[in-house]
Amino acid sequence: EEEHLLEYPYPTNCTNYDEMWRINNKTGPRSQEVCQNKCSDSFKEHCSEYLLPPMLSRNNDTPGI
Repeated sequence: EEEHLLEYPYPTNCTNYDEMWRINNKTGPRSQEVCQNKCSDSFKEHCSEYLLPPMLSRNNDTPGI
């Protein structure tokens, strides 16, 4: 899906991942999807020993919550 953004002076809140990648010696994510996956993987790696209460779990099958 192609996005059409408004031109200057309107803000876009876009991140240019390719530009950031080049500035950072060609390291780091090159897309928003990869960035989100890296964040999720890091969270799982560092927080896997902690259990979330059922109401905070994404896969909540508890009725009434």
